[in-house]
Parts: sequence; C-alpha cells; structure tokens
Amino acid sequence: MSDDKDKILKAASDTFFKRGFYKIPVDDIASSLKMSKKTIYKYFPAKEDLIREVACLFIKTHSTNITGIINHDYNAVEKLFYIFKYLGGMLINMSEQWFSDVQSHAPEIWNEIEVFRSKIMTRNISGIIEQGKKEKYIVNYPSLIMMNVFISSVRGIINPAFITNNKIPAFKALESTLDILMNGILTPKGKNLLKKLKMEKS
Repeated sequence: MSDDKDKILKAASDTFFKRGFYKIPVDDIASSLKMSKKTIYKYFPAKEDLIREVACLFIKTHSTNITGIINHDYNAVEKLFYIFKYLGGMLINMSEQWFSDVQSHAPEIWNEIEVFRSKIMTRNISGIIEQGKKEKYIVNYPSLIMMNVFISSVRGIINPAFITNNKIPAFKALESTLDILMNGILTPKGKNLLKKLKMEKS
C-alpha cells in the first residue's frame, strides 16, 4: 500500500469514526491532509469506495488485535477481560454518528462487520470457556449455551440500534455486560481473579 493511500485511510478513519461519513465531503479529508481531491480519487474513485476500505481496515486491524489476545498465554479470565477491555477502548473512539450512518446509509457494511464479529467470537469464545473450566475459573455449564449467551450479549450492545437509541455510552454498556456475564459463569476463584484485574485497571 502506498504512503498516500495509507494517509488517506488513516485520515478518513479518524474523521468517519468521530463525525460519521454521510455528511462529510471528500473535501474535508483532502483539506485535513493538505492533499488534492484528485489524489484521493486516484485511490478511491468514489466516496463509497473509501468508506468500504475504512470498514475493511477496521475489520482487519481488530481481527489481528483480538486474535493476539486469544493466542497469548493468558488464562481464560484474563482473555475474556482483555477482549472486553479492548472492545470498550474501540467503542470510546467511535461516535454515535458513525453508528447511525452505518445503520441508515451503509447497512451492507454493518452486515460485514456483524459477520466478522460472529465468526471471531464463535471460533474462539468456546475455546476460552473450555480453557476456563480446566483452570477451575469457569463453572461447568454447557459451553455451547455460555458461548451463545456471550455472542448474543455482545451483539445486543455493539449494534447501531442500541447505540443510537440509548443514552448509555456503548463502552459503559459493554463494561456492565462483562460484569453480568462474568459473575454468572465464574467460580469463586475466577471472581477473585476478575476483581484483581479490575483493581489493576483502575
């Protein structure tokens, strides 16, 4: 990828996540970069192409980072905690306007993000749950049920409808979701570890 294309994607990502994209002209991106629109259109013939590339970069970046947490030699509680912490940090940097624009003007992009999210969670959450059972951090409920509760909960919080229709910041809602889920599946040993992790965070 060229330096100019990298710069355009970075500037567009920063702008779209903070201000949405529907009412943002390409001129704003060009102006922030002190670059001509012609240069932007060289790499992205239409604004829709730029939006899609931003979404693809978003998926690729977060897939890599979450996979890194999953593949680390953390115990199961640490993995779940750091994944939720990572997702919360991601949401802090994304405005309600971004989610509103995706919902209203680019639902196909949201569907791609939804597919990515479901795949990465389905592929990995059950493994983390099984690891936690072996470590005696997670209670011995059926893993399939616990996995689906996790996926449904995250899907219910990180979605445009919830974020645009509720006054609770998405990252705060995610923190509450983590507390509810973890307190439901952790053993006393697991709860003590989660408490220590949260104290380290604060």
